[in-house]
Amino acid sequence: MITDWLLDVAVNIVTWFLGLIPPLDLDPSLTSGEAFQVLADLVEGFGVWVSWPVLVVCVGAVAGTWVIGVGAKGIRALIAHVPQVGGSGD
Repeated sequence: MITDWLLDVAVNIVTWFLGLIPPLDLDPSLTSGEAFQVLADLVEGFGVWVSWPVLVVCVGAVAGTWVIGVGAKGIRALIAHVPQVGGSGD
């Protein structure tokens, strides 16, 4: 009962706040596929300043390190539940 009241108050506050913001009318040219092509052309133009292959390698290295780290921690957590091997095998 109290939780329902608190949730109702929170929803009313969010609804009131969103009501203060005027509705957003987007130009139809922004919602068409042509806008994505223009964006792709602009990003391609940044090739003068940004070395895309180096950026891809750096982001890939960070993502790969993260995947390896999470995988190692997951395997370690699974092994910890095996009796006589991990911490629970007393």
